[in-house]
Amino acid sequence: MNIPLFSALFGKKKQTTPSLPDTLILKRLKTVAKEEGYLLFENITLYHRSKQISIALMVFIPHCGIVLFEYKEWSYEELNKAQIERTSHAQTSQNSLAFENAKEFIKEKYFDLSMQEDIPIFTFAIFEQLTRQDYEMLPKKFHALLPQERLLFSDSFDEEIKQKLDTLRTLHHDDTLNVENTLPFILSQYTILDQNERLLFANEEQRAAIEAPLENVRTLYGKRLSGKSGILLQKALLYALQNPQKTVAILTPTPLSADILRQRLFKLIELASIVIDMENVTVSAYEQIEQKKGATFDAFFLDDAFLYATPLQIPKKSDIFEITQKEEDADLVLQKSFSAQSVTRNGDFTTLLQNLYHTFNAEPSKRILIVANEAYDQSFIEDIESFLGTNSCAVSQITTAEELLNTPICRSDFDTREILQSEHLFLYHPDEIDSEKFQCLASSATISATILTKKGN
Repeated sequence: MNIPLFSALFGKKKQTTPSLPDTLILKRLKTVAKEEGYLLFENITLYHRSKQISIALMVFIPHCGIVLFEYKEWSYEELNKAQIERTSHAQTSQNSLAFENAKEFIKEKYFDLSMQEDIPIFTFAIFEQLTRQDYEMLPKKFHALLPQERLLFSDSFDEEIKQKLDTLRTLHHDDTLNVENTLPFILSQYTILDQNERLLFANEEQRAAIEAPLENVRTLYGKRLSGKSGILLQKALLYALQNPQKTVAILTPTPLSADILRQRLFKLIELASIVIDMENVTVSAYEQIEQKKGATFDAFFLDDAFLYATPLQIPKKSDIFEITQKEEDADLVLQKSFSAQSVTRNGDFTTLLQNLYHTFNAEPSKRILIVANEAYDQSFIEDIESFLGTNSCAVSQITTAEELLNTPICRSDFDTREILQSEHLFLYHPDEIDSEKFQCLASSATISATILTKKGN
């Protein structure tokens, strides 16, 4: 075994991600990462502009930096027989194990998106067939090129792994390097853009949903504000990145919801600094696609498909991913929610006006949605607008996301297919609607929901 360059030991530039074997040492590393609150990512691809790079194993240590790992199958016998020639590229510093290509890619993307100068990146190698004692018996020239503090051996137990990773914290500490301030700029495929255009890094179950192959997960269920639409957008983007020649349709119940998702999609592409051929990506209300007879796509991503007036006919050969209303119909269920919503229940029209007045004056910049059967009754509208001293607008009259931004008070009835997200929701006498529609509406507000029932319960 003749290894002329150090780079040959720890890999040249690779375009594909090798699948890491689920070895005992990897299981121990996963255990330590979970216990310590580190985020571990296996077999991931990073995207930046028109480029991409694959990384077998990466760990993010909050307030410290990123650790890249490479798995090596070499045994003591193989290494002991090897001849290593030093070159100008073979460094003997603590960074000898650096995977320069991956490091440069991460640093470039991080700077481009965050405008921060640098992010610490450390490197480790995993030797599943080499013990610590084997390492000590190797010629000293190996020790210079393979520093022990950056190696994990087959007999490295949890405490040793924890100690070696802990040492990195003494080398670098930065309070600003938390999950939300760092990972969205590196793993942009796991970011969720909320209605206030904040970048949120997806939690573990959301990341699993984004990663899940379409052949395994075709339907997703979750409570309101669990990030379903954000997951749908990221899955569509990931599909487009992985299949640049294929066509993608992202469909919604109404033109307004389509425009909202379209703007969010453009924002995600901009924030991620990736290149997508938008000629192959369509964001539309499902009715507009239905009217185009013969329009076919390679993949359909259906947001709130249960609100479509009629079932959409999808070719059997097309991939599909949809948001479903019923948990029992879902291939994957989201258990968590971003909602910190407070709910109050009380009764009549006077109470509605009083609550509206208080909410509107306390937070005039927050959107209010009033859902009532009387939403289009002129006297109902006049009473509300007179009491608040401002105009309101019917959701059915709003067609673009820009119009919505300039409409602080919206009205809709219970037959709506536009489940509009707002900060404050008022449901006026929802007694007659079915429980599923009620739950869908009641959980759509991000801050508060006031439910005024006829019975006062």
